Amino acid sequence: MVISQLRVPRPRGGRTRDESRDAAILQAAGDLLAEVGYEHLTMDAVAARAGAGKATLYRRWPSKSELIADAVASCAPTSGDAEALPDTGSLRGDLLALAAGRRAHADTRELRIMGGLLAAVPHDPALAAIVAQRFLAPQRRLLARVFTQAVERGEVPAGRDVDVLAKVAPAIVFHRVMVEGGRVDDAFLLELIDQIIVPLATAPLDPNRKP
Repeated sequence: MVISQLRVPRPRGGRTRDESRDAAILQAAGDLLAEVGYEHLTMDAVAARAGAGKATLYRRWPSKSELIADAVASCAPTSGDAEALPDTGSLRGDLLALAAGRRAHADTRELRIMGGLLAAVPHDPALAAIVAQRFLAPQRRLLARVFTQAVERGEVPAGRDVDVLAKVAPAIVFHRVMVEGGRVDDAFLLELIDQIIVPLATAPLDPNRKP
């Protein structure tokens, strides 16, 4: 089922809506999504994990896709835009500073929720939009600001596409965790920064490159 829009559940009469119960259900849905994936997640399992009746779920969310859309929107991190822009004096230093702040979360719930959506996202444009907006966009904007700062310092060529650069590290980290099943530890991040990101960003532009 394709979600036409992000659904905001509304009371349907009867007893007063218990917002704390909604939060528990959405938390349970997010946890199960991270553990078993979208295809294997059931409303029964969410109800059991949240300690709620299945009828309660269906009064608020008539379908699994609507429940998962709300769960993803409620639990996805949005801190990327608000994080302080590091300014260590070098691109490498700035990337290491960002990595130090993100490392603890890189291979835990956030990426596993994204992994749990892999089977559903290609068939649900609205859900794909939520993932892109809430998970990926804040990280990419912050990285783009780091690369822009490096351009202003003269470390990165002025013609380099910082938006493209900002997509590289998140994609590699996601592949590391969700495809390879590896950990994102200090050694991996250092190799990623020193062997891929910094050389890619700082390489001279091809003078024969066509716009």
